[in-house]
Amino acid sequence: MNVAAATALAMMAGGLASAPVAAAAGVAAPTSRAYEAPVAGYLDIAAHGQLDGVSGTWSVPSISTGKVGYSTISVGIDGGSTAYDIQAGTEQDWGPAGLVYFAWYRDNGGAPVKLGQVFPGDSVQVAISHHGVGAWTLDIKDATSGKSWTGAVSSTAKGRTADWVVEAPWMYGAAAPAHSPLADFGTVQFSHLAATGPGAKAARALPLYLAAPANGPVEAFPTAYDGQTDSFRVTFGNTALVPLPVAALSAPTAAPPPLPSPPPTAGRPATGPGYFLGAPDGGVFAYGADHFAGAASGAEDLAGQSASPGALAAQLAGGALGGPVAAMATTPDKGGYWMMTTTGGVFSFGDAQWYGSLTAMGGVSVPMSAMAPTPDGRGYWLVSLTGGVYSFGDARFAGSCTPSICAFLAVGMVASSSGRGYWLLLQNCEMVPFGDAPHIADTDCQTAAGTTFTPATWAVPTPDRQGYWVMLADGTVFAEGDATSFGTWPATAQSIPGDLAVALLPTPDDRGAWLVYASGYVEDLGDAADLGDLEATVLQAPVVTAAN
Repeated sequence: MNVAAATALAMMAGGLASAPVAAAAGVAAPTSRAYEAPVAGYLDIAAHGQLDGVSGTWSVPSISTGKVGYSTISVGIDGGSTAYDIQAGTEQDWGPAGLVYFAWYRDNGGAPVKLGQVFPGDSVQVAISHHGVGAWTLDIKDATSGKSWTGAVSSTAKGRTADWVVEAPWMYGAAAPAHSPLADFGTVQFSHLAATGPGAKAARALPLYLAAPANGPVEAFPTAYDGQTDSFRVTFGNTALVPLPVAALSAPTAAPPPLPSPPPTAGRPATGPGYFLGAPDGGVFAYGADHFAGAASGAEDLAGQSASPGALAAQLAGGALGGPVAAMATTPDKGGYWMMTTTGGVFSFGDAQWYGSLTAMGGVSVPMSAMAPTPDGRGYWLVSLTGGVYSFGDARFAGSCTPSICAFLAVGMVASSSGRGYWLLLQNCEMVPFGDAPHIADTDCQTAAGTTFTPATWAVPTPDRQGYWVMLADGTVFAEGDATSFGTWPATAQSIPGDLAVALLPTPDDRGAWLVYASGYVEDLGDAADLGDLEATVLQAPVVTAAN
């Protein structure tokens, strides 16, 4: 963000800091002019003393499509300084990548760093606070999805100004720095605004009109600041430069009350059928009603802490996965998912909670092959190729493979209905029970696997978990236990020569299924609707896992 020009104008405006405050409205008398900048909103200027905190809330707007444009909404300290500014907010774009929405932050004059995805309508709260010499804390919360990013920032920001603005963001890396074309964001309502610290009492908030360049037409403009509710709006579009009052913000002695937190499992649950396809590099592709909640590409398994104090820079800068993704699983409401690497790293997205990983415990010497969530979604098991089982969260350990129990490699897991047991799927199609998981005959599948020398790759339970469907690498499906009583889709799917079947995903009514192949092709069985796939996409790596 760059509001340096507006800051300089404000500092030079005679009598601005000592403008009389109207007794009834709580705002200063109208200024003689309105200030133009590459941002629209308000800039709060401390006449005496430091501002040690700023906060604000808004709903992510829905961007109009059809014309390329970019926009950011942010809360900041010392905005516009190339040496020590701190900002955080959301970006909303329509461009070559389609509609893009994400949270971000920046500090010390650096380029913005992406934090994670947000959605139109999400209620976002940002707070920046000072905690000692050079020490600041960022707190960004999406109260709608439950995601939050909190971490420490080292900055010599002086706390001379605070701001709440919409901006046409800078095009970083351009030969000649310039602002991007502004996206049509409609209207943004800023609320719950506060600036704290010794300098807040005498501070005055200067209205800013977005005009880039400064002498060009106005592209976005603020309304008058409402001192009764500490709020204002910014609207996209052209308007005359109408002088607005210089506002006096309230300066509470304590931070504003936080937005209400959603329950632990709240997220963006799916409202219909859908599925996710996962790539070994951490890429995720969402289809149907399932919502994309993030990808593990470039992420780090940082003890499950979403930008915890002391680790913010490391997480946001990204890093190697440590190994290719091998498996993924969804939460009960499908509002999030986990991804597991062959090295035992676990990455959580959406409303999926992080309960631990093997990389956080020092790593493993045997590649990991499968994972399964507990029935309530408050834990998960990780499985190695040799059948070792590792429990996290409320997952109960009920045993692992030994050479006398498992003669083949383990490639899958299915939890029992109680969560006090599970089956491990071996490559010979044998399902080995542990805990309270009952033994279920599966000789038909084992015979087929042994006769055709085709390994099993996937197992998925029936709703009551008294049975399961098992799939071989050629796409042949076997129904075991009470699985035959659910649905009318064929027990044997059509095989696609030369393509590896990697996942089988039943429909919500279990009368159909999606058969996922490594090429990205998804075959629809029974009443499964055609929701799309990657068949026509040139993939850098094959699809290795899926979930629904």
